[in-house]
Amino acid sequence: MTAPTPGPAPADGRPSRAERLAALIEATDPTARLRTGTTTPVLPVHQELVPLLPDGGLRPGTAVEVADAGLLLALAGGAGTWAAVVGMPDLGLAAAHSYGVDLDRVLLVDDPGTDTWTDVLAALIPAVPLILLNAPTAITPHLAQRLTARLRQHQCVILTPSYWPGSAVRIEVTTSSWTGLGQGWGQLRERRIAAASTGRNGLGTGRRVEVLLPDEHGRVRAIADADEVPVRERARARAGWELAAAAY
Repeated sequence: MTAPTPGPAPADGRPSRAERLAALIEATDPTARLRTGTTTPVLPVHQELVPLLPDGGLRPGTAVEVADAGLLLALAGGAGTWAAVVGMPDLGLAAAHSYGVDLDRVLLVDDPGTDTWTDVLAALIPAVPLILLNAPTAITPHLAQRLTARLRQHQCVILTPSYWPGSAVRIEVTTSSWTGLGQGWGQLRERRIAAASTGRNGLGTGRRVEVLLPDEHGRVRAIADADEVPVRERARARAGWELAAAAY
């Protein structure tokens, strides 16, 4: 059986339908972009968080859902670029700085307004490559589609705890535990988390990391670099409990 041959090209010299389809497939194929070197560079993230992202970083033109405030700040901290923070008046600036966010290159819009936040966002997208957004109203599929088109046009990335229909990646913390507190004594020192990500429409499952976020210095640290920390914590906790018990 022979393959069908494409029909003749239009008389006016325009590409045929088959040629246009072949060009579209070539243009949208990631492997083709790698071959031609036209892949848009991703915004970097901390090395410990790279496995969560299919492209190894934040891909311009996309929205990423991050269902944890600390993880959202940590992802932004590795980008090393100008950023805008919209609708997050309670953002921990000290924590953001410790994760690597350059506060001298951050635009803060604490209250974008429930009726005007989309206008504020549309104005910021061409101005900065990264936006942290807590939408004051629900994001409908139509609105998400319109905003995503603008993100692609201006090669901007949005990180948001809000539900974003059709987001490129969704990242959430599956387990979280703090160390440092004993029986009525001590202070929070570091948080051990497991985070997992899924791609659009639930595809690309299985990406997972375990990190300290924050570690005792307020930064991101791989668990492998901190294996001795829980041992030291348990030893201190045991000693503190024994001293407390002896006091009674």
